[in-house]
Amino acid sequence: MIVRAVETDGETVNGLFEEIMDYEERTTKYSVFQKDVYPTADLLMHYIKDGIVFLLQNAENEYCGCIVCDYEEPEEYRGLNWTSGKAIVIHLLAISPRQYGKGYGSALVEHIFRFAKEQGCISVKLDTGGQNKPARHLYEKKLGFRVVAVREMNVGGIIEHKEHYFFEHLI
Repeated sequence: MIVRAVETDGETVNGLFEEIMDYEERTTKYSVFQKDVYPTADLLMHYIKDGIVFLLQNAENEYCGCIVCDYEEPEEYRGLNWTSGKAIVIHLLAISPRQYGKGYGSALVEHIFRFAKEQGCISVKLDTGGQNKPARHLYEKKLGFRVVAVREMNVGGIIEHKEHYFFEHLI
């Protein structure tokens, strides 16, 4: 089940990102997340208060993933070869490392496809780092996104990243 996060879910949402960062310290670092830098608990709570966070609950009634999206395009999206029209932008996607490989990332993105269509959007946009091969595979191979560009980006307006992929999926 996928639900819109509310303020009382702040600790759960933050915990998902903390879990990913802890996991990546012990294994391979795919994301650009940095503890106390991006995303912060305050930023995540701001997103929750704005109503732009969705949580995924698995069959065991445990929250195991979340996605953050709205209509705001980061500055680096300007001037890229996007399809014109209304679009939803996915800013963050987090799946508990204990739940990797179960299709939860696909489920959350597909939920946003349906949500975007209901909102009259023609596309869904997102970006990810070149080092994040699992995410790139998910977006391009499994979900049918197209690569619009590869260039630099300041992730969250904070973390400089040289090889960033920009993706679009037409609804």
